Amino acid sequence: VRANAGSNATLLFLKAKAIRILIQNAPSVAFGLFKVLIRRLDRANEALVALSNRAAVKATLTAIGGPDAGRTFGIVRRRVEIGRAGAGGAADGSRVELTDPANRIARTHAELAETGGAYFLQPAAGYLPTWVNREPVEGSVELHDGDEIGIGPAVLRFQRTGGA
Repeated sequence: VRANAGSNATLLFLKAKAIRILIQNAPSVAFGLFKVLIRRLDRANEALVALSNRAAVKATLTAIGGPDAGRTFGIVRRRVEIGRAGAGGAADGSRVELTDPANRIARTHAELAETGGAYFLQPAAGYLPTWVNREPVEGSVELHDGDEIGIGPAVLRFQRTGGA
C-alpha cells in the first residue's frame, strides 16, 4: 500500500473485521467513514461529468486554497452559481459547490456568467465579501485568466479553456 500526505500523518490499515468491530462499538466512527466515502463518491461523479463534458468546458475554477484545494471545477454553462456544498447539489453543471465546515460561504454566494465571450463574477447581495485578486468585489467584475477569487475560506483560480 502506498500513500502520500501533504503534511505529517498517521496511516492506519484496518481489516474488514476490525472495521466492523469499531463501527459496532463506536457508531460515530461509521458516520465519519460514510462522510468520507460520500465525499469521495461525489468527487468521482464530478470527475466523470467533467470527462463527459470535456469538449464543452469553457473555463475552469481551480481551488488553490481552502478545504477544496486541488479540485478543479469545469464551467460548462453560461451561468453558474457558486456556493456552499449541501444536500441535493446540482449535477447538471449549474453550480460550483465548495466545502465549508464553518458555514462562512452562503448557499448561493456568487454567480459566474459568460456574456459575449467574457466572464463576469457577481456576488450575491448581503453576504460576506467576495474578492478578486485580493480586492473586494462591488457589483459585477470581469474575470481574466489567472484571476484569483476569494469566497469565504476558498481561493479559486479562473482560467479559460480551448472550448470557450
